Amino acid sequence: MIATIDLGSTESIQTVEVNFLQDQRSWIFYPTEVECYVAVDDTFRKISPTYKIDSQKASSETKIKTVHFKIEETTSRYVKIIAKNLGDLPEWHLGAPYQGKAWVFVDEIIVK
Repeated sequence: MIATIDLGSTESIQTVEVNFLQDQRSWIFYPTEVECYVAVDDTFRKISPTYKIDSQKASSETKIKTVHFKIEETTSRYVKIIAKNLGDLPEWHLGAPYQGKAWVFVDEIIVK
C-alpha cells in the first residue's frame, strides 16, 4: 500500500499516525513493515525507523494497531506511507491451501 497525502501547502508536522485492521479469519493481516516519508517538493526523506510488525503471528481477535511516527520539527507539503503486505497466507491459515493472499486494511492516516 502506498498512500501520498498532499497537505495543500507547506505545514509544520510533528507526528504521523496510521491505523491498520487485523481480522485474520477474513484474511486481513497487519502489514510486515510500515515506512513514512515527508517532502516539500518531489524529493522524499525517510522518517526513521521502519516500523516492523510480526504479522504472521496467529490471532483469532479482530484488532486495530496504530503505528506512530514522531517527526523532528519539520515543514512538509507531502506525507507518504508505505505498508508492505504479508503476501501469501501463513501455512497455519485455512486459506493457505487455496494459495490465498493476505489483505492490508488501513482506515485512517493522521498528520499532526
